[in-house]
Amino acid sequence: MKHSEYKWRGGGQVGFWYASWPFATLHVTNQFMTLKMKFIGEYKFTKDQIKNIHPYGIVPFFATGIKIQHNIKGPPQQLDQTGGYPETFIFWCIKLTSKSVIRKIREMGYGS
Repeated sequence: MKHSEYKWRGGGQVGFWYASWPFATLHVTNQFMTLKMKFIGEYKFTKDQIKNIHPYGIVPFFATGIKIQHNIKGPPQQLDQTGGYPETFIFWCIKLTSKSVIRKIREMGYGS
Protein backbone atom coordinates (compact mmCIF):
# COMPACT_ATOMS: atom_id res chain seq x y z
CA MET A 1 0.00 0.00 0.00
CA LYS A 2 1.46 3.33 -1.07
CA HIS A 3 1.14 6.23 1.36
CA SER A 4 0.16 9.74 0.30
CA GLU A 5 2.35 11.36 2.96
CA TYR A 6 4.88 10.73 5.71
CA LYS A 7 5.81 12.89 8.67
CA TRP A 8 8.69 12.48 11.11
CA ARG A 9 9.84 14.46 14.15
CA GLY A 10 13.52 14.82 14.93
CA GLY A 11 16.34 17.31 14.83
CA GLY A 12 17.64 19.39 11.97
CA GLN A 13 20.37 21.51 10.51
CA VAL A 14 19.94 24.25 7.91
CA GLY A 15 23.20 25.99 7.04
CA PHE A 16 24.83 26.73 10.38
CA TRP A 17 21.50 26.68 12.31
CA TYR A 18 20.64 23.64 14.42
CA ALA A 19 17.45 22.44 16.07
CA SER A 20 17.53 19.50 18.45
CA TRP A 21 14.77 16.93 18.88
CA PRO A 22 11.81 17.57 18.88
CA PHE A 23 12.09 20.93 17.12
CA ALA A 24 12.35 19.72 13.51
CA THR A 25 9.77 18.02 11.32
CA LEU A 26 10.23 16.40 7.93
CA HIS A 27 6.95 16.16 6.02
CA VAL A 28 6.82 14.41 2.65
CA THR A 29 3.82 14.49 0.30
CA ASN A 30 3.40 13.95 -3.43
CA GLN A 31 3.77 17.71 -3.97
CA PHE A 32 6.47 18.82 -1.50
CA MET A 33 9.15 17.71 0.93
CA THR A 34 9.18 20.21 3.80
CA LEU A 35 11.80 20.60 6.52
CA LYS A 36 10.38 22.77 9.29
CA MET A 37 12.52 23.88 12.21
CA LYS A 38 10.98 25.76 15.09
CA PHE A 39 12.40 29.29 15.47
CA ILE A 40 14.42 28.88 12.25
CA GLY A 41 12.03 28.44 9.34
CA GLU A 42 10.30 26.19 6.86
CA TYR A 43 11.97 25.01 3.67
CA LYS A 44 9.99 23.39 0.84
CA PHE A 45 11.32 21.31 -2.00
CA THR A 46 9.61 19.86 -5.06
CA LYS A 47 10.73 16.55 -6.55
CA ASP A 48 12.73 18.22 -9.31
CA GLN A 49 14.58 20.40 -6.75
CA ILE A 50 16.00 17.39 -4.88
CA LYS A 51 19.23 16.14 -6.44
CA ASN A 52 19.96 13.43 -3.89
CA ILE A 53 19.17 12.21 -0.39
CA HIS A 54 21.56 9.98 1.49
CA PRO A 55 22.42 8.79 5.01
CA TYR A 56 24.50 11.15 7.10
CA GLY A 57 25.91 10.65 10.55
CA ILE A 58 28.53 11.81 12.97
CA VAL A 59 27.61 9.52 15.87
CA PRO A 60 25.92 6.51 14.22
CA PHE A 61 24.61 4.86 17.41
CA PHE A 62 23.08 8.05 18.83
CA ALA A 63 21.38 9.51 15.79
CA THR A 64 21.42 9.00 12.09
CA GLY A 65 20.62 11.73 9.65
CA ILE A 66 19.50 12.37 6.11
CA LYS A 67 21.40 14.88 4.02
CA ILE A 68 19.26 16.62 1.40
CA GLN A 69 21.11 17.88 -1.67
CA HIS A 70 19.14 20.39 -3.74
CA ASN A 71 19.32 22.82 -6.65
CA ILE A 72 16.85 25.41 -5.34
CA LYS A 73 16.82 29.17 -5.46
CA GLY A 74 14.60 30.26 -2.61
CA PRO A 75 12.21 33.03 -1.69
CA PRO A 76 13.87 36.27 -0.51
CA GLN A 77 13.02 35.82 3.17
CA GLN A 78 14.95 32.54 3.32
CA LEU A 79 17.94 33.26 1.09
CA ASP A 80 21.53 33.07 2.17
CA GLN A 81 24.17 35.51 0.92
CA THR A 82 24.66 33.58 -2.34
CA GLY A 83 21.04 33.99 -3.44
CA GLY A 84 19.77 30.48 -2.74
CA TYR A 85 18.88 28.10 0.04
CA PRO A 86 21.80 27.14 2.29
CA GLU A 87 23.79 24.18 1.00
CA THR A 88 23.42 22.08 4.16
CA PHE A 89 20.07 20.48 4.98
CA ILE A 90 20.12 17.58 7.43
CA PHE A 91 17.23 15.89 9.21
CA TRP A 92 18.26 13.91 12.29
CA CYS A 93 16.25 10.71 12.75
CA ILE A 94 16.07 10.15 16.47
CA LYS A 95 14.85 6.60 17.29
CA LEU A 96 14.62 5.83 13.57
CA THR A 97 17.08 4.58 11.03
CA SER A 98 17.90 6.92 8.20
CA LYS A 99 17.75 4.04 5.72
CA SER A 100 14.07 3.33 6.43
CA VAL A 101 13.18 7.03 6.19
CA ILE A 102 15.15 7.41 2.94
CA ARG A 103 13.40 4.36 1.48
CA LYS A 104 10.00 5.91 2.21
CA ILE A 105 11.08 9.30 0.79
CA ARG A 106 12.28 7.62 -2.41
CA GLU A 107 9.00 5.69 -2.66
CA MET A 108 7.36 9.12 -2.88
CA GLY A 109 9.62 10.00 -5.85
CA TYR A 110 12.29 12.22 -4.23
CA GLY A 111 16.03 11.94 -4.74
CA SER A 112 18.06 9.20 -6.28
